Amino acid sequence: MHDCRGADLGAAAGRAVRRGFRAAGRRLVGVVVNVSTQAVGPAAKTSQDAPQNSPGTPGAPLDEFFRDFFGDKGGPGGSGPPRTASLGSGFIIDPAGLIVTNNHVIANAEQITVTLSDDTTMQAQVIGATR
Repeated sequence: MHDCRGADLGAAAGRAVRRGFRAAGRRLVGVVVNVSTQAVGPAAKTSQDAPQNSPGTPGAPLDEFFRDFFGDKGGPGGSGPPRTASLGSGFIIDPAGLIVTNNHVIANAEQITVTLSDDTTMQAQVIGATR
């Protein structure tokens, strides 16, 4: 004889968890934001951290291809300092527009753009950070 009540309870619990996630998502979708930044300065990975054959590493086999295709954007051997970008998420903690995100997302940022769930974008600035 096989008891399938455990399977029914497991399926019911799974459905309840999915309903809970959907409900939480509907309530929180307005507070979660996308945070993207642009910076001039040291890249997150230096050429010594990068694998030997990766683009951007001096002498990498694909460097010439990327320069020809995308142009010279600076960096090692380039005409200007390297440009870096980061992308992360954050959440609104105050209706006045205070947002919390991870420090590594905004570190060294010169320009910070926040995108809301309705695709509204706005510029932001760092008003405080902890490490």
